[in-house]
Amino acid sequence: MTQLKESSSSIFTFLRGQVPAPHKLTVRSTEVATPQGTVVHAIDGNGYPTLLIPVPPSAENSIDWQNRSVSFGYRTLPVAGKHQSFLALQCLSERVFPQFSLLADDILDALAEKPNEADPVTRQTVGRWKEMLQDTKQRLLGEAQLAGLYGELVFLEQLAFHHGPWVIRAWTGPRGNRHDFEFANASFEVKTTTNHNNMVVAFHGVRQLESTGGLPLFVIAYQVEPTPQGESVPTLLQRVFEAGIDRLELLKLLEKVGYFEADSGHYSAYRFSALAVKTFAVDNDFPRITHETLTAPGILDRITAIQYSVDLGPIEDTEFPLEQLQEAVETWE
Repeated sequence: MTQLKESSSSIFTFLRGQVPAPHKLTVRSTEVATPQGTVVHAIDGNGYPTLLIPVPPSAENSIDWQNRSVSFGYRTLPVAGKHQSFLALQCLSERVFPQFSLLADDILDALAEKPNEADPVTRQTVGRWKEMLQDTKQRLLGEAQLAGLYGELVFLEQLAFHHGPWVIRAWTGPRGNRHDFEFANASFEVKTTTNHNNMVVAFHGVRQLESTGGLPLFVIAYQVEPTPQGESVPTLLQRVFEAGIDRLELLKLLEKVGYFEADSGHYSAYRFSALAVKTFAVDNDFPRITHETLTAPGILDRITAIQYSVDLGPIEDTEFPLEQLQEAVETWE
């Protein structure tokens, strides 16, 4: 996938800071062009971010989609004394501006690959994102939940460095699988703690530290510190997007764990710095609660939930060469 040099979010923010001309669009040309002209970022007189894709006049039909957050349809605008047809995508709600900007990036990436198919490519891309562009309020994640997500995204970024965009398919925890990341030759549980003094992490249930199909299982433990000088989850996400991870697929997985891109402005205030990261092999010496460790008859029948903590500090850590991981056939539990 072609990666843009500057994000649509930063360009729209820049255009908003310009002195608007009455009854005119404030525009900035992109580096992407169709046979009919250059695609532009724009801000209209109401301050709404807009992406304008030049298309042939013959492309115009009845397509016109709008909800309270986004509008999408064909528009005819004067350009250099002539009328030009555009597909216009416009953001009407500040809450969905982060998603809208990522959608604009996705469209530009797709058009850079297929500039001669601007009309169908744009409509197909917008169609994929429709469900994401809903202005709905969700409960916010707390600092501990954000720290846990931060650790998983750091690991995902490392995996993308070694293997490229396909590793998003290995992030199986949000899909309901037993472990956070599953490959053909290993599985990983990612744990993050903000405890300064000890690397103590929590596990849930009797299955979380059970191997899947006899594969090696590892715990990746991050010890992080909340600090104003650290890095926020939204900033880390932008790096993951730049690694080529499919934007929409990642945002859908994030929503499954309660993170909504519309709240990225709020989450930008929570920043973390990594103090330590260690890898532990879950073997016979690793302290854990599993079906095998609860062998007394009837014990499991009387337990409805288990949560326990393990101090990883005294446990000898290990190494796993991430470059040797292999893609697994997708299996959801």
